[in-house]
Amino acid sequence: MQVPPEIVFRDVSRTPAVDRAIEDGIAQLEEIHDRIMACRIAAELPHKRHRNGNQYRVRVDLTIPGAEIVVSRLPPDDETNDDIVVAIAEAFDTTRARLLEHERKRRGGLKPAEPPPRGKVAKLFPGEGYGFVESVDGRELYFHENAVQGKGFAALELGQAVRFTEELGDKGPQAIVVIPS
Repeated sequence: MQVPPEIVFRDVSRTPAVDRAIEDGIAQLEEIHDRIMACRIAAELPHKRHRNGNQYRVRVDLTIPGAEIVVSRLPPDDETNDDIVVAIAEAFDTTRARLLEHERKRRGGLKPAEPPPRGKVAKLFPGEGYGFVESVDGRELYFHENAVQGKGFAALELGQAVRFTEELGDKGPQAIVVIPS
C-alpha cells in the first residue's frame, strides 16, 4: 500500500482483536490488488441500543488506480450485530468481493490465460483426414485435418509434440486446434 491505512474509531473500543481483524482484512485486499493507493477504515457505534443490541457500522474506503471502492456495512434494523470484529470481517468480505469484481471487469471478464495443453501425435489416418493426439495425462483426443495449424495435416508425424485446444464433441473430447511444436 502506498499510504499507511487511516483508521478511525467512534464510540468503539480498540482492542487487539479489532486491530487483528483490520490487519487481516487489509492483507487479504493486498493479495488481490498490489497497487492499493489508500485505505480508510471507520468503525463506529452510531446508536447505543440497550434493549435491542448494538449495531456497529464499518466503512471501508479503498482507492486504487482509476477507481474508488466504498463499502459501508450497517445491518438492517431487524438484525443486531453486537460484535465489532464480526462487523469488520463482513465489511472486508464485501470490499474484497467488490475489488474482485472490479478486477474481473478491468480485465474484460477474462481469467488469466493458461497455456494450451501439450501432447503428441498418437495415430494418423491420412487417407481419412483425421488422427489422435495423446495428452500428457494419457488420454487420446480425436482431431480433424482442418484443426491442424502451421504446415498442415500432411506435415504431421507420429510422436511429434503438439499443443492443442480441447473441446467436448458429440463423441467425447476432441482437439479442435492442433499446433505442432
